[in-house]
Amino acid sequence: MKNTFSIFFTILILLNGLNTFANDYQDSLVLEIEKTNDLFKKSELLLQISNGCQIEEIDLYAIPLIEICNKLEKENLNKDKRNTISSFKAQAHNNLGFMYKKQGLIEKAIKQFNQSLKISENSKEYGRIADVYSNLASTYQQQGEFSLAKELDLKALKLYKKANDLEGAIAVYDALATDSSVTDLYQDLAVVLSVMHQIDTGSASDLLVKITPQTNDDKAWRFTAPVSYTHLT
Repeated sequence: MKNTFSIFFTILILLNGLNTFANDYQDSLVLEIEKTNDLFKKSELLLQISNGCQIEEIDLYAIPLIEICNKLEKENLNKDKRNTISSFKAQAHNNLGFMYKKQGLIEKAIKQFNQSLKISENSKEYGRIADVYSNLASTYQQQGEFSLAKELDLKALKLYKKANDLEGAIAVYDALATDSSVTDLYQDLAVVLSVMHQIDTGSASDLLVKITPQTNDDKAWRFTAPVSYTHLT
């Protein structure tokens, strides 16, 4: 028992240390923002903070970031900087959408996600855009609009594959596997594909729990599922 408490308190101390480090780092970025007059540098720093701060603080950094991006867009920037600013702005809208979603402000979240997609329509940052589609899909799923969520998940999946983002693709397969608007046939397929993509990286015991039911005689993918099952046993 004594050893258990020692481990527990050690973990608490480590977590507290990590939180302190994160807060100190964020404070240092804020100081840099206050010191510089370079708007482009300010936008970089604001994006860093809004990507890593507490969810409830996102708007404190994302909104000023969008305002600075709007100013920079009026300047005579080269193509690369203009594309970078568009990316920063799109990420800020996505971050705001994520915050509003977590706060249950669904309409505001959807508006921000759609704004992010509109800015990114000509971008080739496929993984980042896929993240927005995935966030939008989970927001609609939260509202019970499963059919629309499925369409958005499939768009996200296509972009994750284009970006060679395996982790993102797995997340979409897992979402489709629990989407009630998807037929049992394709829910089961999503499970099989999710497991197949995780054979080399996932927990064998967890993946076995997912794949074993797919080897039953009444399952459509019973001839595909054993390939994954054999690799995991």
